[in-house]
Amino acid sequence: MPESTDGVAHIMQVGFGFWPSKVLLTAVELEVFTTLGASSMTGEELGRALGLHPRGIWDFLDALTALGFLEREGSGVEGRYRNTSSTAQFLDKSSPAYIGGILEMCNQRLFRFWADLGEALKNGQAAERSEVQRQVDVRNTICGRGAAGAIRPCHARYIRS
Repeated sequence: MPESTDGVAHIMQVGFGFWPSKVLLTAVELEVFTTLGASSMTGEELGRALGLHPRGIWDFLDALTALGFLEREGSGVEGRYRNTSSTAQFLDKSSPAYIGGILEMCNQRLFRFWADLGEALKNGQAAERSEVQRQVDVRNTICGRGAAGAIRPCHARYIRS
């Protein structure tokens, strides 16, 4: 009996799940949302402001648009991109509600650990784990521990950078 297409869709969604994640993390790293601020720009203008090679600008910006992180008015090279209300509020570094710091940390540190998961499982080396544990120790030092040794929430550490 053939498998349900729901099962295939779920497998493919999880298998390709890193694509939208990496697009968002890269946009935060490049400061796309901060560069746009309250304005709109063409792909060429935004690419120039970010120092990007022209080859992938429109695919990248259209991916952000398809994922709901940017809005586009117009089409082709004349199309103008702008932040959504959510990205303006939470991913523009000039906003007091900026939460991109945690995404920057995910991109710089955690994404690489997960990329090496297969190798770590094969060779059993604890180097990646010890680095993760080091980060947890640093987090605990910065955030401290509450009653009975429970870790206190430390979102503020990554809210503003």
